[in-house]
Amino acid sequence: MTLPQATSVAEYKECFKCNFRGEVADANCPKCGKVLRSAKNIRIRGIVLVAIGLFLIVMMAGLAIFIGTLTTNAARDPANAQKIAEQRTLFTAVYTLFGVIALFGLNGLAMGTWQIVFGRRNRVFIWIMFVLLALVLIACFGAVFIVK
Repeated sequence: MTLPQATSVAEYKECFKCNFRGEVADANCPKCGKVLRSAKNIRIRGIVLVAIGLFLIVMMAGLAIFIGTLTTNAARDPANAQKIAEQRTLFTAVYTLFGVIALFGLNGLAMGTWQIVFGRRNRVFIWIMFVLLALVLIACFGAVFIVK
């Protein structure tokens, strides 16, 4: 007696290269031939995005609070208060950088949550991520320019 052969069941899959989306049994994209990502794989990537997003948000908030506390305590001394006032532009640049990185983390958190819930990627979140990444780079160069 022979056992019936297991047939692969069609499931929702995505191709990250050509953006093919559909329910197929194949492991490779019918359009470009690259490996397709299943909804399970996309959800796992979503979990990673949520973890990274939370890490970035917590770290930036922690750094902002820590630097703010140090600055506030140092500003109680009149000599330090004058130095801090002279470095206002630097503090603004640093806090802007922290804010943009926190927004990047927030987008990662939202995008990861979307992927976990729906098992699909969302192009809007991906484009927002690219814009925020560009802003992070601009903020980094701006902070370096201000420090010099």
